[in-house]
Amino acid sequence: MNNINFILIGKIKDRNLQSLINDFILKLSKYCNCKLIYSEEKLVFDENNEKYIQQALEYEKNKVVKYIKQDDFLILLDLHGESFNSEEFAREFHDIIQYHTNIVFLIGSSYGLSDDLRKRANLRLKLSNMTFTHPLSLLLILEQVFRSFKIINNEKYHK
Repeated sequence: MNNINFILIGKIKDRNLQSLINDFILKLSKYCNCKLIYSEEKLVFDENNEKYIQQALEYEKNKVVKYIKQDDFLILLDLHGESFNSEEFAREFHDIIQYHTNIVFLIGSSYGLSDDLRKRANLRLKLSNMTFTHPLSLLLILEQVFRSFKIINNEKYHK
């Protein structure tokens, strides 16, 4: 069984959203060992100062790398990543889980992700051309991973 970790830099403040996320974590437990990890976000006093943002990204990277092992398949949610429809993602995900036991999905903070993490990523995934909050992005990728398992196993869910 695959180990899949979902790492979110930041916190979820909305209890209803947290409940939906917990529901998908539970649903995924049928298909994989699933874990949700929250990592600390560094708040920037002056968001117009690129130096402070880069310092925050470096700080967040240093906090999150302890959860990512060298042999993990790292998938970043990234605005500049590759986009798939649900069937395409299920095929890609099927290939990933065939060859990799440990998979990590990483959702960055409101400042994005460091270039070092982008270079480390095995796949950079774009959810949409639209902008979503990071907690909502977590919910969306959880749902798509669940949908992928359903498609891969020829189970009813996907229309």
